[in-house]
Amino acid sequence: MRYHLGLARSYWTWLGYHLYDFGVFLSLPLAFLFLFAFFYALLTARRRLVALPIAFGLSLILFDLAGIARGEVARVWIFLTPFAVMGAAWALTVLSRRHWPAALVLGLAALQLVTFNAFLRVVNTGVTPVAAREIVYERPSIPHPLDVRLGENIRLLGYDVRPVTLPAGESVAVTLYWQAAAPAAAAYTVFTHVISSDGQLAAQQDGMPQNNQLPVTCWRPGEVVTDTHEIRVDTAVPPGQYAIRAGMYNSLTGERLPVTGNNLFPSDAVELGVIAITRPEE
Repeated sequence: MRYHLGLARSYWTWLGYHLYDFGVFLSLPLAFLFLFAFFYALLTARRRLVALPIAFGLSLILFDLAGIARGEVARVWIFLTPFAVMGAAWALTVLSRRHWPAALVLGLAALQLVTFNAFLRVVNTGVTPVAAREIVYERPSIPHPLDVRLGENIRLLGYDVRPVTLPAGESVAVTLYWQAAAPAAAAYTVFTHVISSDGQLAAQQDGMPQNNQLPVTCWRPGEVVTDTHEIRVDTAVPPGQYAIRAGMYNSLTGERLPVTGNNLFPSDAVELGVIAITRPEE
């Protein structure tokens, strides 16, 4: 619709285009049959009044003359198509005793198929196409290997944390190496936490894998996913030693996936080593 409105066409242009657009949307055979039904009902109204084709035809003309919609109307007027179809069906009953109308309808249908296939242009939707991603099954070189399972279908093969020493106000990059054993039941959220020596949360970064671009529901069985999370440490965080912990949870329920294996922490989290935070740089 925005595309058509941007064309800035005049009222008189849309006056003809609306009927053309709606007719093509109906298909040429239905449009022809309805036009026949409308004019035939007008011509024979004194002998036998068939109200539906006349009423719908006049309503369509009034819609068009009103000029309210100056854009694509095929989908906007879709609620009107049953009336056009009923009018076309009545036209078929009128023409059923003749042979040429059936041949004409079939010819119009063939013409529409050929024309659409040859000249139909797809207007750009403005949606950015999804780029093809590389699926990796081979296990990469992992700085800190692990053997951890989250739930039943997700494995954490290892991790990397850089830098291990940083001033407050900077970010630490936590790279997690996941592998899907089977399709996941939900699009789990990954949490990466920086925890102080007294168990307080100092910083965190929660999100779906690969910057929310690759939910676990899209992982292939056996695929290895490299997933980096940047955790910014606020300047107010005091200097000291801090633990890095990670895991997954269901964002709808808040329930964490149970963790089994090594480097475990009681609250269904995986210990990923320790970093040192120094005073912020001035």
